Amino acid sequence: MKFVTIPRIIGIALLIVAALALKTQTVLHAVLLAIPGLILLLTPAANGKKHWQDFLASLKFRKEFALVMLYDVLLFVLLSILLLVFKNAAQGIIGDLRGITLGTGVTVGQVISYNEILGSVFTTAIISIIALWLLTVLVHSISRGLIWLTLLDRPASLAFFRTFFFADLVWGTAWLVLILFVMASMQPIPGAYATLVLSMLYVHLTTVFQHSCAKTGQFRKPFSEAFSIGLGRLGSFVHAYVYLFIGYVIVSQLQRVQQGTMLNTVIATIVFLAFFAWYRTYMRNILRKV
Repeated sequence: MKFVTIPRIIGIALLIVAALALKTQTVLHAVLLAIPGLILLLTPAANGKKHWQDFLASLKFRKEFALVMLYDVLLFVLLSILLLVFKNAAQGIIGDLRGITLGTGVTVGQVISYNEILGSVFTTAIISIIALWLLTVLVHSISRGLIWLTLLDRPASLAFFRTFFFADLVWGTAWLVLILFVMASMQPIPGAYATLVLSMLYVHLTTVFQHSCAKTGQFRKPFSEAFSIGLGRLGSFVHAYVYLFIGYVIVSQLQRVQQGTMLNTVIATIVFLAFFAWYRTYMRNILRKV
């Protein structure tokens, strides 16, 4: 009976759902369900049991779980305020452009005035975008720093947040440029798939990156560890992502059921916040063993 394990039963169930999805949905949905199912089914029993125990351990509620959710809420609130301020600034910039009227009978003086307006609007727009990005990274680095310091039980300091901010700025800017380049240089459908893959890779590597930032408190080392651990030891994370994928599918279905009233929206939001808090605590446990 060693062949029959809970992970393998879950794997068989996923393969059955994948077969049904092949008839009712797209091939992509079926493949996304079949791959985790095959991983769970083909994993040796001893390894499967070990990963299953890691998964069960990640479900134990701890006090840091609530703090992680709180810091995520803080991030969303602050980002919403930033976007609202940026929206108002953008409306002001658009208002300046309404003063420009093109057509016949435009004098040289008006052309000079329009050029001055366009130059001022362009400069203001660039400064606003840069300011928005810097403030976004600042808020993001503070909230992520607090999350990982909490998960690793490390003390907070101004020096840590300064280092975390500059590391997060370089890391986030590089990924933003890469994703925008891929979106702009590829055809819509291939570009969409490439962007999806890059986004998933970003989430995984950023988790390792932020963990290393909080663990080491250094600027350079997290960049190397993000790839040496995140990619070099990718096999250590496979089963964790299988269970995270299953959890995400369940949460997504719950959110779909909860759509409708404001109360249901609030419940769905809390569920998703809980999922992402679980994701980080689960990855913290895995990274401790890598």
